[in-house]
Amino acid sequence: MRVFLSHSARDSVSAVRQILAALGAEVVDPFDPNAADSLEAALPDAIRQIDALVAVVDKHSPNVFYELGLAAAMGKPVLVLQAPETVLPPFLVQVHHVTSDFRDSKALRFAIEQFLKQIGNSVESPSKPRRLADAAPRSAQLKELARALGELRLDGTSMDAERILGAFLKAANVRAVERGPTDEKGADLAIWSDGISSTLGNPILVELKTGRIEQMNFGVAYSNLAYAVQAAAVATGLLLYLDRRGQRFGKPNTWVPNVFLCDLEDFASSVVRVGFDRTLLDLRNEHVHGVGR
Repeated sequence: MRVFLSHSARDSVSAVRQILAALGAEVVDPFDPNAADSLEAALPDAIRQIDALVAVVDKHSPNVFYELGLAAAMGKPVLVLQAPETVLPPFLVQVHHVTSDFRDSKALRFAIEQFLKQIGNSVESPSKPRRLADAAPRSAQLKELARALGELRLDGTSMDAERILGAFLKAANVRAVERGPTDEKGADLAIWSDGISSTLGNPILVELKTGRIEQMNFGVAYSNLAYAVQAAAVATGLLLYLDRRGQRFGKPNTWVPNVFLCDLEDFASSVVRVGFDRTLLDLRNEHVHGVGR
């Protein structure tokens, strides 16, 4: 697979290039000293011959926007790696994008790997219709798995919860469910959904907390997840909990705007009712603005 790496000459993209190469991609980099001298002049032809484009966007990105425009006009899949505190122009907000400091973090590798998997599937099976992210989920299976999650409240283990939640999210058409892309405490899963990429970003780190949960332990779990989100340079975290006594928790004193929380059974019921993307957006609105679901 040929991947065009679009970036400014001022950017250090060695980690991104190494991740792409490690995942089996042939990297086309216009600033590579070994690249042909005529690559810049033949830029439209070079982009026409690639399978996808990965763009590094920061405040020094005029050439990147040009290359992104070429790729978009040719219908090439695009992944934007956005520097923290960089504001994307309006024409890029609907494009796959991930906030990253461009170091070799597991979160960055996870995002690139999921993007390449998606492209690889479409390249290898061009005749197979692509399942849309907002396609109707398998409702019967989804309801059964939601019921199973609720039954874990009294005697389920954290491993049971993680296993059933993974199956539940897949049934809800969440495209990727993986182990968390970080070694830090506070993240059990990382999930990816195209429908919320422009608002909440991808991946989303998820922490599960089950059993008899005390307020202090809940606060620690929330703080650990918030730290993991920051350490992995991702945009959003979600703490799902299932207290044995049925207790619902409010925002801890250390709450941050991009780390939400929800009872696992309530979360599953909402996903069955309105879908995964709508549930996450409602949680965001409730968490940040106090707007109830």
